[in-house]
Amino acid sequence: RAANGGYDSSKTITYTGSFLTYPIITITGPITDPVLTNVSTGEDLDFTGVTIAGGDTYTIDCRFGYKTVKNASGVNKIADLTAGSDLATFHLGADPDVSGGANAFTLTGTGTDANTTVTVTYNERFVGA
Repeated sequence: RAANGGYDSSKTITYTGSFLTYPIITITGPITDPVLTNVSTGEDLDFTGVTIAGGDTYTIDCRFGYKTVKNASGVNKIADLTAGSDLATFHLGADPDVSGGANAFTLTGTGTDANTTVTVTYNERFVGA
């Protein structure tokens, strides 16, 4: 969707686990200045100043012990994140930290087309009894 001359897409992921989880996120270009925000947690992954070309992807692995950003060729792109990005903490929140586990995401940027996507994959995690 276009907003203010750019791209603005929103989606809510309802996370049903009982403990937060760290996702793997794939942004598929084309997109310039992509910023992915979990509005519910206030965390973002900001690639301002970067263009992900059509057919290329950036995979952001937020899992504990990984914390990587790689393009489709496997090249390390972690330096493309702005200094204020939340790679160390970016997560899906569980209820009650995020009401009902409803994590609201937005992806903004410019220079997009019908091939521009973002995919969020994760494991549901639960607190043991």
